[in-house]
Amino acid sequence: MELIPAVDLREGRVVRLEQGVFDREHRYPLDPVEAARRWVAAGARRIHLVDLDGARARVPSGRAPEGAGGLTPNARAVAEVCRAVPVPVQLGGGLRSLEAVEAAHALGVDRVILGTVVVRDPGEAERILRAEGGRAWVSLDLRDGRLAVAGWEEEDGAGVAVTAQRAAEQGAGGLVVTAVGRDGTLAGPDLDALRPFLGLGVPVLAAGGVGHLDHLRRLRDLEPQGLAGAIVGRALYEERFTLEEALEVAAGAG
Repeated sequence: MELIPAVDLREGRVVRLEQGVFDREHRYPLDPVEAARRWVAAGARRIHLVDLDGARARVPSGRAPEGAGGLTPNARAVAEVCRAVPVPVQLGGGLRSLEAVEAAHALGVDRVILGTVVVRDPGEAERILRAEGGRAWVSLDLRDGRLAVAGWEEEDGAGVAVTAQRAAEQGAGGLVVTAVGRDGTLAGPDLDALRPFLGLGVPVLAAGGVGHLDHLRRLRDLEPQGLAGAIVGRALYEERFTLEEALEVAAGAG
């Protein structure tokens, strides 16, 4: 099972949100490059970046608001991380057009993760998925069985199962399934929310709720069913366990 450390970005700083709520923000005294380098030094083989400002404000990574000029603070951070670490970087948040995806790749991003566009503009999402040839994944952010979109501040009634199946058929490289209600809480992953997506023939990454090593062991038990890995954030920053310990568990040794 792959284990991927998360670096969530807000105004260029490393933060974690609790349950996807922007007023419940945990800030950490690391700059994004320092955080990414720390995780790579500890053995991470991929870094997960999230542009929270892009997700919320509809400003895609790589573009500043009209008239501002240059890159957004998060886009600068993304580019700096990509230059600083020798492992692939994946990015989600604010990527709602093929042009935004291409801008992310220009920053050095290897894999992009689509969210709101998959629900709000299925035609554009299909254009991206088919153009990317597996380098685009789809994020399913679930709150009480509904999809949370637009920076998790809105919900959409689109059928979750239909959305996932369509993404798989259109060439998504995989799915990132986040239990928004567990995200940043350290209360444990929502295994029941994950299971419906494990039989679609595409890799699935679990996100949200991991707070101790036993949570990773529970996720690892789903690997034979199609779980490819887990994204972990707050537990690492708050030293609930080390990345080395988490990687050992993910590999089946712990």
